[in-house]
Amino acid sequence: MRISIITINHNNREGLGRTLDSVFAQTRRPDEYIVIDGGSTDGGRALIESVSHRLTYWVSEPDGGIYPAMNKGVRAATGDYALFLNSGDVLSAPDVLERVAPLLESGKDFYIGGLLHAARPGGRIDAPRSPGAHFMACNTLSHQAAFIRLDLLRRRPYREDLRIMGDWEQMFYELIMRNASYERMEVTVARFDTTGISSWASSEATREREVCLVLEEHLGQRLTEAVKGRSRTEQKMLYALDKDAPWERNFKILRNALKLCLQTLLGKARR
Repeated sequence: MRISIITINHNNREGLGRTLDSVFAQTRRPDEYIVIDGGSTDGGRALIESVSHRLTYWVSEPDGGIYPAMNKGVRAATGDYALFLNSGDVLSAPDVLERVAPLLESGKDFYIGGLLHAARPGGRIDAPRSPGAHFMACNTLSHQAAFIRLDLLRRRPYREDLRIMGDWEQMFYELIMRNASYERMEVTVARFDTTGISSWASSEATREREVCLVLEEHLGQRLTEAVKGRSRTEQKMLYALDKDAPWERNFKILRNALKLCLQTLLGKARR
């Protein structure tokens, strides 16, 4: 299977340099490496030009933002699977592609590995074994650790009306609405750049607005409430159902059920 790595960048020369170095250091090179720059004015274009002989395709010109740039990368790609490693994100080790390439031979639509993330408990995010509707409605899968079958993105590109949740929308649609195939990889793929726009506190309102918009478009209001949970207690029960290990799932369901019973009894006692 041919692997295409796509990097988008805009005025992040330092982060772009780290990303390029991590890709060039791979023991198994990507079959093609594509860099889409949004017309950077901080020296990013000059950096890309200096390594252009090591790139399959590159362009530096103004674009409409994250997802127009990612779609531009998709249109340039000719591989079977794409990994979006945007400027600032880096592959976690030199042998990542060497370890991932054999796994792609089984031909699933999505392969998701682990992601190092300094802001998360334990410093990493592990992909779920089987992302259900509740998980996908309330969480995101890390595109920096996702090898996505390019045919999916050619047929249905990222939505360009979304500012920061287009990659989540694409995964939600394909995995939940179309039942795309999925496999979790026991490989730590990348290290996340915590300075990107999706990490900004100011982006939280945009994130929530776009998630609500997408869920109501795909599911409608009633089904969205059923999938996400109408109360904190329902959300905890649904969260328990998403656990991979049966013992953990059963324990959390029992614990949350007991909590609900206790809260109900205490509420009646107070009345």
